[in-house]
Amino acid sequence: MNKRYDAFISYAHKDEEFVTKELLPRFESEELNFKICWHVRDFMPGEMIANETTKAVEESRRTIIILSLNYLESVWGQIELSTAFLQSMADKCNRVIPIIYQDIGDIEQLDPQLQAYLKTNTYVRWDDPWFWEKLHYAMPHKRRLKDVQGPDNMRMESVDKRNPLKHKPPRHCPPTWLRKTMPTV
Repeated sequence: MNKRYDAFISYAHKDEEFVTKELLPRFESEELNFKICWHVRDFMPGEMIANETTKAVEESRRTIIILSLNYLESVWGQIELSTAFLQSMADKCNRVIPIIYQDIGDIEQLDPQLQAYLKTNTYVRWDDPWFWEKLHYAMPHKRRLKDVQGPDNMRMESVDKRNPLKHKPPRHCPPTWLRKTMPTV
């Protein structure tokens, strides 16, 4: 399915510095080159925010949720979270990447929908030393192409057979490139 963005970032306004100073520069760097939907830049002026949010989630391969106490208190955060969950169900594929940015307290005290989600799905913690590696792995993997006929009559084909991420290891194993860098116990 062709989508306009690699990810939509949902966060509380009070956590915007984390998004603008950490996430956006890294994701939109020349190295990673992800196309991120950031509401400040990408929402159409004059449109209803709820409609723009729904459109952003639908047009994104992933929705990154920045979980903090600020987010949990945000009405828009709850709307964006519900929209992301509904889109995941419609797509029949989990496309939500929760980042626990700050302590959110006891999971048992959270909204029942979020509580159930965090108990049954993986998430990334900002304080995890492997944060960037885990987050990058959770993002869509871009297909690499090669020229198979030459510059005059160019035909492109996928070279995913060389991409170790195409054939993912079982869920309990970290990816090969990550295992090589992990300390042994």
